[in-house]
This record gives sequence, structure tokens and C-alpha cells, in this order.
Amino acid sequence: MIELSNVSKTYPGDPPHQAIAGINLSVKPKEIFGIIGRSGAGKSTLVRMVNLLELPTTGTISVNGVNLLTLNEQQLRQQRHQIGMIFQHFNLLSSRTVFDNVAFPLEIVGKSKVEIEQKVTSLLELVGLSDRQHYYPHQLSGGQKQRVAIARALASDPKVLLSDEATSSLDPETTVSILQLLKRINRELGVTILLITHEMEVIKQICNRVAILDKGGIVELKSTVDLFSKPETEVAKRLTRSALHIELPSHIESKLAKAAQPNHVPVVRLTFVGEQVEQPILSAVSEQCGVKINILRATLERVQDTPLGVTVCELMGVETQIAQALALLQQKQIGVEVYGYVPVAA
Repeated sequence: MIELSNVSKTYPGDPPHQAIAGINLSVKPKEIFGIIGRSGAGKSTLVRMVNLLELPTTGTISVNGVNLLTLNEQQLRQQRHQIGMIFQHFNLLSSRTVFDNVAFPLEIVGKSKVEIEQKVTSLLELVGLSDRQHYYPHQLSGGQKQRVAIARALASDPKVLLSDEATSSLDPETTVSILQLLKRINRELGVTILLITHEMEVIKQICNRVAILDKGGIVELKSTVDLFSKPETEVAKRLTRSALHIELPSHIESKLAKAAQPNHVPVVRLTFVGEQVEQPILSAVSEQCGVKINILRATLERVQDTPLGVTVCELMGVETQIAQALALLQQKQIGVEVYGYVPVAA
């Protein structure tokens, strides 16, 4: 549905600034795909290139099988009707009512009043704003404004919906309701969604797959469940720890050594996915390998409707027992990350 091949973006200057560096990305039809990264990572630049609001310096960009860079202005305008976009700050027309904001893109393409009435009415019902159609933007809450913006983005029946930090200015409860609406749109209308965010909580709730963007490049790309269960890069590990609320206790972190040394035991993060969360795996490993397991933190979450349990613990025993325990955990397909080593308690 969306294909980016060797896409880069360099802004002129002294020296030039490369915002995006050689990105290859494929988003499947009807997928909710997330791109996450810190401020300045290049997220907004990347999403704006998908509909050519930003022109790439190199590479090709295809949406629904069409290379956008080969189109003339008229063809590009027609193709953009298939690409809806919602923004952090809603971008509503303050002088127009809710109904008229949603109707605006239909008016531009010359739809009849009857067609506009039918389409806008159905969209306002979809986003839960039928009773607000005569309100103006200043009379709405932030969540209601974003619902109007979503309805407007859907007015031209797009196959793709781009979301650029659409929940960043909303409170947590409203964010949940907007994400539920996007999931419903994806499920019922079959719209492919490319979602840009800096919030891992958003990724956890809605995305099928996710790419982590850092310094203009993709450093990790996998299913959301795999990212949370087996992050590989330091950026991914940091993001998932924060979203799962499993930071180390301060008294442990202050004693943590990165390298193994005498009279120290490992502090590890263990991740259990799906049916693993219901199995007595730690008890079995403790009994089979002769290690003691001291649990420091534990949490049970759902990621894309999949149970995911995370336990941070100390593995205590002699070196050979600990090595055997770590190997057995990995053999059982448990995600294992060694945070570091702490002194053995006296």
C-alpha cells in the first residue's frame, strides 16, 4: 500500500542537514503501522513525504501502486484524494461549523448538496458527533475537534490515513477514545493507517507493526508484540521500559555494574508472551537449575490484544547455575535482557 525506497531528505544549509537518510519501508494494506522516535528524529518529515507535502531528495514513494514522483500536478491532486491526513493541532476552519468543515473537501471536488449531506451525516455519525454538526470549533473540546478532523480526512474515501502526532495534545482518556476510533475506522472501512508518534503507549495500543526512527534512519522494525518482547537496540529497550513502567528500583540501579565481576549476580528483564504468562516457567527454571530468583518488578500488559508479562529479577546462584538458567529461558523462547550485575547480598 505504501512503499518507500531509498528515501532521503536533505535541507540546504552550511552544513546541509540530512533529516531522513536512505529509508526503505513497506506498509501493508489495511495495516496500522507506527513510526516512533524522539523529537528531531525525522518523523514528521517522513510522513509529509508520503503525500509529497515534502519532496524527497532521493528515492521513490509509491502509494496504492502509484509512484507519486512521476505524476504531474493534476494527477498528484487526484492521488491525494486517496490519502487523508490528520494533525496534532486539528487545522479546522474556525469560521465554519462542524458540518461545513467536514463538507469542505467535498465542495472543492464539486459534489452535489445531496451527496455532501449524505456523506457528512454518515461521517459525523461514525465519529460520534451527529449532535454537534452546527457547533463551531471554539465550542468543542480537543477530542471533539480531532474527531471532526478525522471525519474531514475520511470525506474523500481515502485508502490511506496519515496521522501526524494526532493525540499529542490530548489528555490520556481522550487519547484512548481517539485510538479506539482509529481502530474502528481501520477495521470497518479497511483504511491503511500510518501513525507518527513519540508516545510508546500509543504504539502499544493500536499498531500492528512499528519502526523506530533515530537520527533520520530506521534502527528497528518489527511487529509491536516482538518489539516489546524482544527489543534489540538500546533505543528500543529504553522506549519499551518506559511504556511498561519497569524501570529499576533506584537502590538497585545505583549499584549496577555493566560487566560481570566476582561476587555479583545478574539483573535481568524476562518477557513472557501469550500462553507463556500462565505457565510456571520461573519455578521450573529455579528447580531445574538450582538458582534463586528475586523478583524486583513485574507487570502484566496487553499489546495488540496479546498478553505480555515482564519480570525484572536477580538470578542468584553459582556462575554455572546462572548460565544454565539463562540458556534454559532462551530455549523456552523467553525474552531475556541482562541489565547488568549487582553485588551479592551479604
